Amino acid sequence: AELPGKLEVWVRNIICAFALVILGFCLIESFMHTMELRKSDEAFEGIIYHSDNFLVNAICIAVVLLLVALVIPYLEKIPIGIQMGVLAAVTITLGSIWVLSSQSAPTEDSFMVTNAARMASEGDYSFMSDRYFSNYSFQLGFVLYCECFMRLFGPHDTLLYFEFINVVLLAAAYMGLILILRRLFHSKRIQTIACLTILFSVFIYGIIPGITFAIYAVLCEILYFQSEKKIKYLWAACSVICIALAAMVKLNNYIILIAMVIMALIKLIQRRKLSDLIYIVVAVLLTLSINSSVCKLYEARSDTKLNDSLPMISYAVMGLNYPYNVVGCTAAGWYNGSYTLGNFESHNYDAKEAAAASKEQIKERLSYFAHHYQDTNEFFYEKYMSQWN
Repeated sequence: AELPGKLEVWVRNIICAFALVILGFCLIESFMHTMELRKSDEAFEGIIYHSDNFLVNAICIAVVLLLVALVIPYLEKIPIGIQMGVLAAVTITLGSIWVLSSQSAPTEDSFMVTNAARMASEGDYSFMSDRYFSNYSFQLGFVLYCECFMRLFGPHDTLLYFEFINVVLLAAAYMGLILILRRLFHSKRIQTIACLTILFSVFIYGIIPGITFAIYAVLCEILYFQSEKKIKYLWAACSVICIALAAMVKLNNYIILIAMVIMALIKLIQRRKLSDLIYIVVAVLLTLSINSSVCKLYEARSDTKLNDSLPMISYAVMGLNYPYNVVGCTAAGWYNGSYTLGNFESHNYDAKEAAAASKEQIKERLSYFAHHYQDTNEFFYEKYMSQWN
């Protein structure tokens, strides 16, 4: 495998230093405060801050680190494959127990999406006339994902099999993370630590299939750049397909695409290979076009034309404002439909006018931040910590 170039090392060091500062701040803050997400009659997504005992937390962390330090040498003697197998088995077992015991069912947006998938699997496309899928056309990507499984397993009254699929995908995501560590660090100790601690990492928000696809997109990209044989083109193709599927399921995974493109651009500058440029172009074009392609697919199947969709820039406005307890959300930058759907409705569902209004709101908000430093600091502190801790 080729050694990293100077540019790659330079960029990597900058990213690591930046991450160290951010995560270091989060670590210190976690000793002093804990955020609780609580649903009640007053708040649908109420954020409550608790002041913690710094000394008690420090002692607990010290004890945990001591136990890990004592256990790791013994775990390192176990083949990493067995460690990963145990991790997968524990994840699937505990996840299955949770699925069977919770008996949860889709509500709100989840119900809209899964119900549309059920109807599509039965040849009923009347849901396309619902304003919901015009407003949020990006949801059709997850509708297609669900429809594929419903056509395979049948649109049963219960959707528990989706939850079992998520459990398997979560285990696969854990395996993918460990494989990424193996390719990056070539250290069994790091992989062992990951196997031991990854069970304490919980995805409390987001689409698990999207997370899994994104992780394997990154893994395959790494394999593409590290491979010197023709199989590297297979890894490149798998990477492109995975990141496109990740974005189809959840648009948030555009963030992962940006990270992958940055990594690929650094490699392109260093190696100057045509295949790297082709990889970047195909990944970007396919990922950015897949959701519009899914929309066109459902429009053709239903013979129904979707109306304007809610402009994405409106979500940026929402993220820069307080929710003021709209729909029971309380923390800075959390959900407030008045900046998104409310803005869209007030402009008669005209995407261009709604987007223009959102841009003006962003300019006003940024101007406010620029002239009110203390408020800016308090806002982003609350926004960041409420999502992290």
